[in-house]
Amino acid sequence: MKYEDLIGIPFKEGGRDLSGLDCVGIILVLLKRLGKYVPEYESCFDEYKKHVLIMDEIAKWCTPLAGPEPLCIVTFWKDNPDYTSHLGMVLENGYEFIHCPRNAGVVVQRLDAEPWKRKITGFYRYEG
Repeated sequence: MKYEDLIGIPFKEGGRDLSGLDCVGIILVLLKRLGKYVPEYESCFDEYKKHVLIMDEIAKWCTPLAGPEPLCIVTFWKDNPDYTSHLGMVLENGYEFIHCPRNAGVVVQRLDAEPWKRKITGFYRYEG
């Protein structure tokens, strides 16, 4: 999967194109690059609600995994360990992931690096 051209794209709340992305936007872009069917959800009233609905909808198309595997979706908690609020995609090597944190834009980081390793809430294979 080609992802290198995404590194450095700035964070943009609700961003769905290469001018700016959020964590859901990068997943949508990456899944499309992998040739996966990704439904579009643009009928929500505000960006927060749209973000949550898309995360919920993506989850419906996923199979939970026991651990990371290449090109699976990884989910995290940010402020509350009982609530998944961030996601990324594990790269082909199985130990790095690409995501778009609010403070950095699109970056690649290690799954075993702080703070991410203690905030993982699950791994999912997208079946769409």
